[in-house]
Amino acid sequence: MFGLFKDKPTPKKVEKQTRVAKERYSKPEFRREAMQRLLNWGTPESLRGVLKRFNVVVQSPNWDEEEKRWLKAQLIDMGEGVLPYLEEFLMNENNIVHVASCLREILSPDDYAQLMQKALSSRAPDDHRSVLAKQELVALVGQLHDQQARQEVVPYVRDHADDVQTTAIDVIQAQAIESGYDALQTMITEDIHAPRVLRRAAQAISELGLPVKSDAPIAPAVLEDFKVEHSKLVRIG
Repeated sequence: MFGLFKDKPTPKKVEKQTRVAKERYSKPEFRREAMQRLLNWGTPESLRGVLKRFNVVVQSPNWDEEEKRWLKAQLIDMGEGVLPYLEEFLMNENNIVHVASCLREILSPDDYAQLMQKALSSRAPDDHRSVLAKQELVALVGQLHDQQARQEVVPYVRDHADDVQTTAIDVIQAQAIESGYDALQTMITEDIHAPRVLRRAAQAISELGLPVKSDAPIAPAVLEDFKVEHSKLVRIG
């Protein structure tokens, strides 16, 4: 359908095809043709351009997902040749889940784990520009097999973004990360977190069977849904 594009890339041509690949309301075949052309050119600029497709959600959810699956398959087939651009995207962009999926297929498990940790640690809990990336990276690091690596999610229970906090709590509970238990126990005594974050922390503490701190009052938002019995949190009702 697409053929082989013989024309040589220029900055103007790359810019145009990148724009077409990201067009939310155009026909899927136009976006696909633009992505194919960028991939065929294979220059640093065209590869950076095609990766920008991951930053866009097009009008049709079905086509959006299908196109992203197709692009991931093409990138995985390219293998190590595209690694520098995938890694660059991972370290700098916000919508990183699809690129992380490519990297998991191309890299060895150890290299993938190290890169995910590096990408997470480069985005501090007080970074306001990369909320989605942090949320996705906390979840991805939480899925690593290395218990030591998973502990790196603990500081993100104090992230400025509620969604990152709750994802970190999810990981701490699901993976039984003991180094994060004290952070959860402290959280429910503080009134500086959003109510839904406090309730999620309380739920984790209750389900893990952790004791509550006896030297600090429980935040009011927690006591709307939980009570203290024998130094443990119990859900009301």
